[in-house]
Amino acid sequence: MAGLVLEGGSFRTAFTLGALDALLKNEIYFPYIIGVSAGACAATSYMSRQYYRGIDIFLKYRNTKEYQSIKNYLKDGSLFGIRYIYEEIPNKLYPFDYDAFKKYPGTLKVVVTDAYSGKAEYLEARNFDYHNEEFIATCSLPGIFPGVHLNKTVYFDGGIADSIPLAKAIADGNTKNLVILTRPKGFIRKPDTKSKTMARLIKRKYPVLSKAMENRHLMYNKELDLLYEKIAANEAIALFPNKAYNDIEPDDDKLLEAYHDGFEEAIKHLEEIRGLFRKDL
Repeated sequence: MAGLVLEGGSFRTAFTLGALDALLKNEIYFPYIIGVSAGACAATSYMSRQYYRGIDIFLKYRNTKEYQSIKNYLKDGSLFGIRYIYEEIPNKLYPFDYDAFKKYPGTLKVVVTDAYSGKAEYLEARNFDYHNEEFIATCSLPGIFPGVHLNKTVYFDGGIADSIPLAKAIADGNTKNLVILTRPKGFIRKPDTKSKTMARLIKRKYPVLSKAMENRHLMYNKELDLLYEKIAANEAIALFPNKAYNDIEPDDDKLLEAYHDGFEEAIKHLEEIRGLFRKDL
């Protein structure tokens, strides 16, 4: 079976949105999709077959105060307007086709990190409701979002424990995978100030999660090693951005550049991607 693996990365996923729209335009539908953070969110418009929806939402709403502002943080403990992004936009302002999503002939797994164990969990997203809690959870970076209470525990961003969930896709029976990254080829993650700060903020309440945040770069680079191993064995195809894009990008032109970069990269590798579905490989 062919799997689709989607890294997160906030507005860097404009690249992912472009690649997914190229797949959508060419009627390539993966039976198994697994996504992290904004990557999981990007998968939804692909599955509901709403072409250009994802990037259009970024362009129209991301620079509004309702979408991101200090006021949101003071009100809800989140830099981003949680209910605005995950309820008002999909349910009112830019309607999401929930019926089409649920009819998609495949599954979507959303990666989250358990706050107490520090380990990744994989939530089935086929039956999510209009509150979209699974998608809030996978995007909930400590210090930027509050944790999400689900299944008698607290979840945070899936990228803390499993940033590139290729190993999970393989374990679930996908022998061939398309992996869409949001960092350029050759990127190596190093310890960074942001992760250290987040780890320090949550250390008292979530000590195991704090440790996972501190070691995130080690996990990420190990997952890159697996990806390159599978590429060399012709068991994976990876799409990389041709340049580095910003997590929080205010410029529409640069966001569209990332989108078109993703679209063109997918088109460039279209026949290889179709080959993932061949039974004789």
